[in-house]
Parts: sequence; C-alpha cells; structure tokens
Amino acid sequence: MKKIHSIFLTLALVLAYFISGTYTALSQGADILENTSNVLLQYSDEKQQNMIQISKNSTNLYNIINHETTLVGTFDTTYTVAGSSDSLNKSRDLIISTIIGDFDKSPTIGYIRAENVTNPNIIYDQTEDMPSIGNPFVDINTINSTITQEISNVISAVHGRDFSTVAIKCDFGMNIKDFKCEDYGLIN
Repeated sequence: MKKIHSIFLTLALVLAYFISGTYTALSQGADILENTSNVLLQYSDEKQQNMIQISKNSTNLYNIINHETTLVGTFDTTYTVAGSSDSLNKSRDLIISTIIGDFDKSPTIGYIRAENVTNPNIIYDQTEDMPSIGNPFVDINTINSTITQEISNVISAVHGRDFSTVAIKCDFGMNIKDFKCEDYGLIN
C-alpha cells in the first residue's frame, strides 16, 4: 500500500509539474499573443493610414441612328481618390499611372475634344479647293499630360494640410479644357 501511495504521490507531483509548466507556457503564450496582437493592431492602423482607395464612376451615352449607325453621345468619368494627405503625396506617381492606365482603356478616349466644338473651323487644304474640317479631338499624350497635371496639382495642394483622410475628385469629361481635380479634406 505504501508503494501505491508513493506512486500516486510521484504521479501527482509530475502532473503538478507539467500543469505548472503548461500554465507558465500558456501564460507566456498569452503574453506573446497579446504583444503580437498589439503589434498587428498597430500595423493594421499604420496600413489603414497608408491605404489609398481609388474608385471610378463612368457614364457613356451611345446614340443609334436609323437602326444602323452608332454615335458616341455624352460621356463623363469621375475618379475619387481617398487616403491621408501624406500617403497621397508619397504615392503620387502610382496614383497617376493607375488612373491614366485605366482612362486610356476607356472606349471614349478618342472622342475627347480640344474645346467645345459646335461649328468647327473649316480649314482649306492648299492642294485642293475642297474644304476640310480640322480634327476637334485631342491626342492621347495631351490627355495623359492634362490628367497628370491636374492630379499632381491637387495632391500638392493637400500635402501640407496634414489631413488624416482626404478625398480628391477628378472629373474627366468630353472636353479637355473642363478636366479638373478638386480636394475635400475630410478629417483633420
């Protein structure tokens, strides 16, 4: 009986030792988990502050005439860019290239006018007596240059304000002279 008692006592001590060790390990694990969770939350907050979101809203109107001809009607594309003023400035080139890359794929890219053309000027070709109409549309390089300038200007305008959240709205419609980007500082 003494031997059985001794075995139970030894088992109890070993069990207590393992339970104690497990508790210590669990306790240390919980501390590590809590510290990791705090780091992850901090990382998440930093990622949130460094996150920029770009959204696009586009409208196109097509006119079908006499059941056989499709003409491009009115169109407008609006991009909204949101993020901290510091993040917008640091990601300026990526924002510009993302928007230009998307806009260049638009089905209306070839229909952007240099100005409001209601009566296009007639240009006479010197080799012929027939009048020709000047091209009222702008080339892709002019479009991309204008987009770059507008976005760059508005990001520069908000950079020094230290807003934690800024929304920039860029409206690119049918006329390149009407392309514009404006800022809306949301949270200071």
